Amino acid sequence: MKIKEIEIYGYGKWVDKSFTDIGSLQIYYGKNEAGKTTLMSFVHSVLFGFPTKQSSKLRYEPKESTRYGGRLAVTDTPYGDAVIERVKGKANGDVTVTLSSGVVGSDELLETILYGIDKKTYQTLFSFDLDGLQHMQKMNQKKLNRYFLSIGTLGNEQLLRVADKFEKKANELYKPTGRKPKINQKIRQVEAKRKQVQAAKEKNQQYMEFYQLKSELEEKIQQSKDKRDELEEKIQDYQRLNANWNHYAEMQSIQQQMTKEKLTELPEEGLYQLNNLQERIGEIKEKITGIHEELLTIQKKQEPSRKLRFYFNNETTVEELLAELNDIQQQAIEQEQLQVEVHQLEQQLIQKKFDLGLAPDSSIPESLPSQVKQRFYELEELMKRVEQEQTEAKEKEQYLNYQNQSLFQQLDSLEQRLWSQEKFQDAEKEYKKRNLEETAYTTSRATSNQALSTKSKSPVFLILGVLAVAIGLLIHNMMGYGLIGIGILSIVWGLKRKSPTAVESPATPSKTADDEFSASSYEEFIQQKELKKQWREKLAENDQVTYDLNQIRELIVRLEHESNELQKEENGLRNEYGYPASFSVIGSGMDADPFQFIRELNVDIRSKEKRIAELEQFIGYWSEKASLLEAVVFLDWNSLPSIINGLVNYKEEVANERIQRNQLLQSEKEVHNRLQHWDKQQKELETQRMELFRSIQVKDEDEFRKKYILFQNLTDKKDRLSVLETQLIDDLNLYNQFKDQAELTESIQKHSLAIENMKQTEEEMLNEKINYELSMQRLEEGGEYSVLLQEMSILENELQMIVDEWSSYKVASTMIERTLNLAKKDRFPQTIIDTAAFFALLTRGNYQNVYVEEERLLVQRKDGALFDAAELSKGTAEQLYVALRFAFVKNTSDLVKLPLLIDDGFVNFDSQRKNEMFELMNQMSQTTQILYFTFDETIDQSYPQETIEML
Repeated sequence: MKIKEIEIYGYGKWVDKSFTDIGSLQIYYGKNEAGKTTLMSFVHSVLFGFPTKQSSKLRYEPKESTRYGGRLAVTDTPYGDAVIERVKGKANGDVTVTLSSGVVGSDELLETILYGIDKKTYQTLFSFDLDGLQHMQKMNQKKLNRYFLSIGTLGNEQLLRVADKFEKKANELYKPTGRKPKINQKIRQVEAKRKQVQAAKEKNQQYMEFYQLKSELEEKIQQSKDKRDELEEKIQDYQRLNANWNHYAEMQSIQQQMTKEKLTELPEEGLYQLNNLQERIGEIKEKITGIHEELLTIQKKQEPSRKLRFYFNNETTVEELLAELNDIQQQAIEQEQLQVEVHQLEQQLIQKKFDLGLAPDSSIPESLPSQVKQRFYELEELMKRVEQEQTEAKEKEQYLNYQNQSLFQQLDSLEQRLWSQEKFQDAEKEYKKRNLEETAYTTSRATSNQALSTKSKSPVFLILGVLAVAIGLLIHNMMGYGLIGIGILSIVWGLKRKSPTAVESPATPSKTADDEFSASSYEEFIQQKELKKQWREKLAENDQVTYDLNQIRELIVRLEHESNELQKEENGLRNEYGYPASFSVIGSGMDADPFQFIRELNVDIRSKEKRIAELEQFIGYWSEKASLLEAVVFLDWNSLPSIINGLVNYKEEVANERIQRNQLLQSEKEVHNRLQHWDKQQKELETQRMELFRSIQVKDEDEFRKKYILFQNLTDKKDRLSVLETQLIDDLNLYNQFKDQAELTESIQKHSLAIENMKQTEEEMLNEKINYELSMQRLEEGGEYSVLLQEMSILENELQMIVDEWSSYKVASTMIERTLNLAKKDRFPQTIIDTAAFFALLTRGNYQNVYVEEERLLVQRKDGALFDAAELSKGTAEQLYVALRFAFVKNTSDLVKLPLLIDDGFVNFDSQRKNEMFELMNQMSQTTQILYFTFDETIDQSYPQETIEML
């Protein structure tokens, strides 16, 4: 089942709120108090019912709405699409389920859609927050197997609870070695009663005689009771007559009055006709009064207004002003358009000045002479060349600095390896004293040179290669790229030269034991001579680099001075001709004048301002003439639009008033015609009313209404008589037996006395019966024979009933267990395998396996170490419980398809763990819908915006 839409009528803070287009993985983001938990609780309540008022859980009844509840639109149910609606009603609310086929159901249909899952099971497995996540820690193998057992068959753990309940009740009824169970106790009672029956057989004859006498008394007592019941029933009838005697007396009174008064029939619609005539006459009188008021209003409206009288007195002048009005309107429009254009041109001029580097209030520069423009061009070219030379010189200076630093490092390295001068001289003297063979000397020297060359040149190539690459990265041009290539080749060459193994020294002639210098010492001496040579070469190379560095620094100073001089001359020319610092001849071109456009803009602005002044003069003259109307037209006479609008309105008002006066004259004539019509109608209705009075022989309305009131009273009494007769018809024969209420009361008292006497007689017979029962009890030892037989029979029946109940519980429990065991698949091993896979994903392979041993949940780290779940860190333990929940949902998805609800269950996860968790949620959402409620502000970095609903 998947939720497509959520519509909330009223639930907590949510009132008339809808959530549509809910996907397989839907994120609801909101800060604290945004309503995330409320929305999650709403889904629970619609599916499983609102918490009762006695429950400790929040009901989330809205405070700003009278409607409580809402509905869910779901799909992928056993019946296809459906709408589940729950509103306020009984304890858990009234639920309505509407299928796409039109079928409507309630709780039973909803239970089928939810696969029989109850709210507790759903919240344990399919819905959790941070606290609920750790509830999985309490589930051992047995508990998980029982969840699989119930869901694998009918989808409800309640079957297992019922089987346990049946087994418990069966054990309460019987145990083979028990004493307290009911069946065990009842068996002992039956055996004891059987022994009593055997002992009572000898006294059975005397007992039967007493039993016969007792039975006769019981029969007489019953006959007396039956007769007493008849008398009590008759008393009840008489008491009912007594209670309704007033109605009976009223009925007799009305019958006598109807016999005395004669009911004369009147027309049924007489009062209706009179009321209708009176109403119509009243309406006509109101209309006539309204017509008179209307005539007075028309006559008042015909008087001319102050504006119309002024028009009549100054008609010529006013008409001239109105005739010129259209021209003035056009001129005003033209003036306004010109002002807008001038404003736009001024803004454009300011923008162009800004683009060209001029201040808004600065003057526009004149055109440059050709020789000045040529000099600008030459200066810019010279400055460009100097700038290029400065860049190249600084790059070379930077290269020489790096080279100088490298040489210093190489000299330091060589000096650290050199012997002291005294040691070198002593070695040199000692070597000259030795008379080595020429071949040995030559061979030793060649070998030493080769090894030295390999060892000395390899570091040099490596150092030079690194320096070349570093300088190349700093210089972003072709020269830099070349240095990078050379550096890489030097590093590769140095590494290759360094890899061969050292050449073994040739054999030297045998030496005496006190020889101070061996063959290896001689090689070191040769190496020292070579190092000294290299040191002198590097020192000379360093001197050359220092010289080149001083030369390039002098060049940089000269170029800086030359650049300043060129800049000074260019600034002088700009200041002389008023050109901004941003002006460039090269940028704009030799033949172009960048300021020509703004000069033309300035000329256009002056031309439009001149036309505006001419229009203002003409409009001002007309406005002065129009001031004649100040006495009747109230407006802002300093505003031309106000004057124009005012005169237009004045013209319309005068024309409308003249038309209105003509219309009023016509209306007055029509009103007089209507007045004559209604006067005629009133006289006709008054004639009809007098004819109605004469028809029942009265003179006026008061007599007419009194006669109808009397007729209505008699009619009401007739109806009342009918009601009373219907009410008392069953008791009329009884009423006729008594002449008055006193006689009826006397009869009630007489019967009551007879009943009391009968009760006394019954009591005496009852005492005699008790004496017989006592005699029978004295004959019993543990009970008389027949009674004991009856009691034993009762005990045996009770024993059989309890045994039948025990058999039902036992058989039902056994059948449920067998059925579930046959129906379920063993899903537990696969769930543990999936849990291990999910846990490995969440921990990035740090934990490889999960085991369940008796009551413990164990995990195996990748190094083989086993840990109890309680030994894990809080974040790792929560990852384990998430993996276990998801594995359970996966392995039951073929039987139970319900959405998974998560309320910020991962707040203890670090960013890496959250990313792994989100990846697992993506996998699970392919088969199970997930609704995730969170306040994590980084959620939009892990999911696209269309999957996130902002609360």
